[in-house]
Amino acid sequence: MNLGRVLLGKITAVSYEERSATVSDGELNSTELKDCISENSLSSNASLPSVQSCRRLRERRVASWAVSFERLLQDSVGVKYFSEFLRKEFSEENILFWQACEYFNHVPAHDKKELSYRAREIFSKFLCSKATTPVNIDSQAQLADDILNSPHPDMFKEQQLQIFNLMKFDSYTRFLKSPLYQECILAEVEGRPLPDPQRVPSSPTSKKDKSPKYCCVNLPDGSSSKMAVKSGFSIKEVLSGVCEKHGINIAAVDLFLVGGDKPLVLHQDSSILESRDLRLEKRTLFRLDLVPINRSVGLKAKPTKPVTEVLRPVVAKYGLNLNELVARLSGEQEPLDLGVPISNLDGQRVVLDEKEPTKGRERQRGVLVKQTATVSSSSRSQGSTVSLLQRFFSIRSSSVSF
Repeated sequence: MNLGRVLLGKITAVSYEERSATVSDGELNSTELKDCISENSLSSNASLPSVQSCRRLRERRVASWAVSFERLLQDSVGVKYFSEFLRKEFSEENILFWQACEYFNHVPAHDKKELSYRAREIFSKFLCSKATTPVNIDSQAQLADDILNSPHPDMFKEQQLQIFNLMKFDSYTRFLKSPLYQECILAEVEGRPLPDPQRVPSSPTSKKDKSPKYCCVNLPDGSSSKMAVKSGFSIKEVLSGVCEKHGINIAAVDLFLVGGDKPLVLHQDSSILESRDLRLEKRTLFRLDLVPINRSVGLKAKPTKPVTEVLRPVVAKYGLNLNELVARLSGEQEPLDLGVPISNLDGQRVVLDEKEPTKGRERQRGVLVKQTATVSSSSRSQGSTVSLLQRFFSIRSSSVSF
């Protein structure tokens, strides 16, 4: 059966009445979906338009996902399959951020404790400089951490809308063309249960095609190399061969999808990279000794970053202030220039110590107190001498007066 024809037929079957329920590009409103999705679900999608007929939505569930991105997000099953598609594209953080914002939007404005907790959770996970799963928003939408001091339900609206539009005009289009969606629409037409999203390949495959699968890796020197990928082998395992062939230390690189800015997780199965274009970037490796807390850490950073930009968040993590510390190369006395690129420290050991060690300050204070005491004692002695001289001359004056 021709999947394209099936898909077209199913989409056509969606009534004009249902289509009229969609909204314009990027527009979000606050109408709640009742009876379709649980109020407590992160997929409640209360910022999306209401559904006029939940029964019709369930009957033509998969076909309705192609009506609009808004319609897809109204269906918890649709969100599940779209999330799995994003996971295979290494951008699952977008839907997770959008869902977290949806939940946050419905926290009562008077519940300051819950607002504060959820706001900090979203900021630390998706938006701060050290976020565990950062989302890609432009600089104008960046938030300073002081906004967390006065949280309110609409504080992430601009960031949520940016990610919404990113998914709608980029990821959603590819999702509708993916084997995952085609398998779902075929199962719906044939009356079968929807397939397990984790078992459907991210790209079309042929059972008869047993030829090796490859991806293209753009190397740091400007050249490119084909890399064989195979199910059951991690990205790190297949990448190590390429790195060894070209004399590259695999510990000192990050791997990206071309056009992406988030490093790939190397323990994932390499088969997900089939036919993809990748970019390999070198990184600077060095060791940092934090003398005040007797701790040593290994660091990896982009070579063009200035030293201060790399060190500041690290020392802050351990409760230290970079302005109160001095950096030196191990075995040297001359302080480091923190404004130079971090590439100058490749393979080096950097020592961070206090500018004025505590013991030194205590010795200085002791000397100062001693000097003060000496000056005070000297002043008292001089005062006594002057007093005696004044009394002596006073007596002499009295004895010679007439």
